[in-house]
Amino acid sequence: MEKNIEKKKTVCSWKWILVMIILACMFQAKPVKAAQMVRLSLNKTYTSYDVTGDRKRDRIRIAADKSYGYFTRIRVIINGKTLLTKQNFDMRPNSVRTRICKLDNGKTFLFLEAMGDSMCEQTACLYQYNRGRLQTMINFRSLLSSTYFYKTYFDVKRVSGNTITFLAGGIAYNSGMITWDMNYSYANGKFRRTSSTSRMLSGGYNSLGKYQIQS
Repeated sequence: MEKNIEKKKTVCSWKWILVMIILACMFQAKPVKAAQMVRLSLNKTYTSYDVTGDRKRDRIRIAADKSYGYFTRIRVIINGKTLLTKQNFDMRPNSVRTRICKLDNGKTFLFLEAMGDSMCEQTACLYQYNRGRLQTMINFRSLLSSTYFYKTYFDVKRVSGNTITFLAGGIAYNSGMITWDMNYSYANGKFRRTSSTSRMLSGGYNSLGKYQIQS
């Protein structure tokens, strides 16, 4: 009688272990969420996206410290490791935008933008995870010549195929405040602008039609 009871306990134990193994495999096999462009909120942990390129879901958190309405430090934390820190700003930002951009080729990029009062942009970069660090793919602040612009801002507008469309804006000396699209296509490990000109979306002088973007 005691042997039968022990045998039943053993069988139940093995059944329970088997169920746990199956559940664990189901969790690990859950596909990474397919996303083209995802807006990330600050101080929130995301677990549905792959940003390291290993086809596994990562833990992503954009941690932001704030004081008196302004951000004093911004950190990009991936899988428990701080890979990027932005602080000691010229002018403390009061807005921060972060986006995940996934291309059709499977490459994933992280966009981070921080802006202070009166469109005083502090940082605007597109990053890619590479061997345990975030590599800068595009530094938007260095794109536009200060000869033509003295204030700029950028954001991700959409992702299509292997091209990212960025919404760009700025205060130009010869036209005032204008906005336009900038298309960057990814190939052979680099982003290249598809055109040096872009039709102006809004601005003080509609007669411009097209505006030459200075590199």
